[in-house]
Amino acid sequence: MTTAASALSDISRFDGFLYAPVRDEANGNPLTVLSFLARLNLDPWDEAARLNQLSREAAAADLATRVAALPEGPAGPIDAQAVAARLAALLPGRTTAASDAGSALPRATPSPRTGDAQRLAARRRTVIYAVVVAVLLAGEWLLVR
Repeated sequence: MTTAASALSDISRFDGFLYAPVRDEANGNPLTVLSFLARLNLDPWDEAARLNQLSREAAAADLATRVAALPEGPAGPIDAQAVAARLAALLPGRTTAASDAGSALPRATPSPRTGDAQRLAARRRTVIYAVVVAVLLAGEWLLVR
């Protein structure tokens, strides 16, 4: 059984990437990767897990395409390649030994999209349900008192 702490640590390993600024918005606030991906109707954690399975170069190329499609911000156009390379470097990545071994051997595991991303989504739902139940129980307890 997965504990809430381990589920949160799996989700939070992408925090450095998801909360990194892409650019500044017109109101002066930074546009984070999390907001950027959400605006594209993508689940930020699933997308971070998917990008994390790619090589740094492939992740940067994927991000550069999306960053280049952003409407121009208040500071003018941004260098999509540079921003994407900076963001891809923030992904936690896989260890070098695991990457080398994975490239030499055929993969017998499900694809990252169906495997890791689904597990992360299930853990996230479990944590959310646990928090909702705890809040409801606390509210019930307060009403009884």
